[in-house]
Amino acid sequence: MSSSGKKVNLGKKHNTYQLSKPLKLSKLFECLKEILVSNDPFVLQSSIGAIYKILVVEDNLVNQKVAIFMLQKLGCKVDLASNGKEALEKVQTDDYDLIFMDCQMPEMDGFTATDRIRNLEDSIKKKVPIVAMTASVTKEYKNKCLESGMNDYISKPVKVDDFKEALKHIQSLKPKSLSASEMALDRQTLNKIATLGDKEFFSEILKTYLSSSFEEINELNRAILTSDTESISQITQKLRSSSADIGAKKLTKLCNELDAVNDLASVNKAVLLIENINREFQRVKEEINHLTLIKK
Repeated sequence: MSSSGKKVNLGKKHNTYQLSKPLKLSKLFECLKEILVSNDPFVLQSSIGAIYKILVVEDNLVNQKVAIFMLQKLGCKVDLASNGKEALEKVQTDDYDLIFMDCQMPEMDGFTATDRIRNLEDSIKKKVPIVAMTASVTKEYKNKCLESGMNDYISKPVKVDDFKEALKHIQSLKPKSLSASEMALDRQTLNKIATLGDKEFFSEILKTYLSSSFEEINELNRAILTSDTESISQITQKLRSSSADIGAKKLTKLCNELDAVNDLASVNKAVLLIENINREFQRVKEEINHLTLIKK
């Protein structure tokens, strides 16, 4: 590293890298990343430096140990399910970046488990990438994997390079990300909240919002049944305020529209708005539950 941009040799067994002053952190990061990845075949993390959380679904004890060993060496956090039934339960209670799914297992096979996952109500969990692990290499069997809802397949016995390739393509396997305008939560507002404290504080704020808003929406649903416009107005104002605080812009807008409905003659419009508020709250809830900062 020099002001003239002179190349620096990092050792006989290493490549030569060039850094110029004034040093840019982005350049240093890229240099270090290249050094680490090129010299350690097991180093592989996501593009933002976060470790992937993987679910391995496999009933064979030896295959379990081999898969877990390889994936952990690649920098992944690994959970294990011994059959499709366990996998389905784990997916519903936790978040995964990718699932490696064996096809033939007792209690529930990989095809059935994949079908059940694809039919979950949670719009994010149902789209988790699933890669089949299969001993069969016939074209018909591979097509069966894809037709069942799996995104890709790798052949057994699985090699570390197979896992590496699947992880490298994890972003292309995931569903297309929503644009900023399509998201239920405004990221700038969330970032401001995050700067006020640590991870636990951020998590507690959002969990408190979910809990209180859930109760308010239930009260709103009950109030519309009795056409209690006064209660509807009071509840709406509270929900609007807290939703604005966490950046739920569309939900805030719907609350504004509902608050403007102040007579019984517009009760049908109020009913429609409350239905939309319920739907939008579900989107807000799903995004909060999948934010990286509050993942378990």
